[in-house]
Amino acid sequence: MCQANFAENPALGKWVRYQRFYRSKLTPGQIAMLEQIGFDWDPFDTSWAENYSELEQYKSIHGDCNVPQGYPDNKTLASWVGRQRQDRNTGRLTLERLQRLEEIGFDWDPITSSWESMFASLTEYKQEFGDCKVPVFYSKDPKLYNWVTVQRAFKKNQRLSEDRIRRLNELGFVWDQIGSAWEAMFSELSEYGKRFGDCNVPDTWPDNPELATWVSNLRTRRKQLTVGQAARLEGIGFKWNLLDTAWETRFTDLLRFRATNGHCNVPAKYPDNQKLATWVTRQRAKQSKLLRERFERLDGIGFIWDARAALWEEMFAKLVEYKRVHGDCSVPRHCELDPPLSTWVHNQRRTRDILSKERIERLQAIGFDFTPHQTSWEEMFARLAIYRGIHGTCDVPRSAHPQLAVWASEQRSKREQLTEGQIRQLIEIGFTWDPIVKAWDEMFAALVAYKIEYGHCNVPQGWKANTKLANWFHNQRQSKRKGKLTEDRICRLDTLGFEW
Repeated sequence: MCQANFAENPALGKWVRYQRFYRSKLTPGQIAMLEQIGFDWDPFDTSWAENYSELEQYKSIHGDCNVPQGYPDNKTLASWVGRQRQDRNTGRLTLERLQRLEEIGFDWDPITSSWESMFASLTEYKQEFGDCKVPVFYSKDPKLYNWVTVQRAFKKNQRLSEDRIRRLNELGFVWDQIGSAWEAMFSELSEYGKRFGDCNVPDTWPDNPELATWVSNLRTRRKQLTVGQAARLEGIGFKWNLLDTAWETRFTDLLRFRATNGHCNVPAKYPDNQKLATWVTRQRAKQSKLLRERFERLDGIGFIWDARAALWEEMFAKLVEYKRVHGDCSVPRHCELDPPLSTWVHNQRRTRDILSKERIERLQAIGFDFTPHQTSWEEMFARLAIYRGIHGTCDVPRSAHPQLAVWASEQRSKREQLTEGQIRQLIEIGFTWDPIVKAWDEMFAALVAYKIEYGHCNVPQGWKANTKLANWFHNQRQSKRKGKLTEDRICRLDTLGFEW
């Protein structure tokens, strides 16, 4: 310990004070030299060793170094302990003293240590009881309830760090005990709604009397609820007025119908829920008298107020189902299974010019054909074109392709009913409007070729090279004798030198 009478040597006293004040500016070597000669950086704490010894005794008795203020056995020890923490934080505590204090478990931040200790106690409580709701009289750790209460107060006053808030949240800490109880009952009510389809808990419900009482109190104390609480209750279907239950029940039925069918057009004779069908009709009839809130709720789910529009939607839904079953929208003109649908489908085609764009697009989206006859014609024409490409002719034999042969025959018999475009398409692929005339012309051409090759027209009977020509040649004579050969054909044969 360096002691000096600074009154006898003012200069030395001033130098010593300078070393203490500007310690941070000294070199490590200078500090070491001073400490080697016992230089005391803190002249106000000349009994450090004595206080350290007192602290060791305190630790042996109490198990820690956290001396409380006003400690009766040594009232100055608490101040000394506090000064060690201050000196450490300001860098005025020597390394040797710091090490000696840490060797006996000196706590440099007792507030944090205390918080961590209480947090550990709360964690143990949670592990044992499953929650953080510490009762007022918790015998195992009487301080825990007060600590929990202080945490809530500190958070409310914004004196609790974000890290501590986070850790308490992760532990499941309840900040608002009253709000927590409300949330628990709200959860019970939500589960009741999922189970029974509504939130109308009977007043004397034996399964959960507490929930029944809570629900009853909600209606009588509605004004005491926050806007958010009221909105959440309404969000799970809670009804403030039980007189509206019937309307709400039917509205819920309508929501279910819409979820299943994709629309709100309940048939007038809906076998699954006739009450719903009647209710829907009543809503349309009372449209102008409905409460605005009810009108908006119905309108918001696509409710159709116009009965005619509702009928259209109902028939459209039937057509969708017909397609699901049959794979197309080609409902027969006289459908025995559903005559109204057959009539409706026919009317959609007949009134296409006055249908709304939206309805046309919806029908087309499911593959509805407004011109099925035209579509069928195009399909058969395509088949005929393919046949011609393969066989080189449009004369389809009935034995091989009966349907296509019949269609080709119908085009000849109904030529006057065909459009100019259809006639042009048939002509372009070489369609023969009179196959009998074509066949006669083909055989005449074969006879011309025969004459060129042989110099006469007398095809032998049963000529194997072309039996068809031989038969045709002799048939021309028989046809002339019977008066069945036209003058034009007789003239053409005469010109060729045909011998009758």
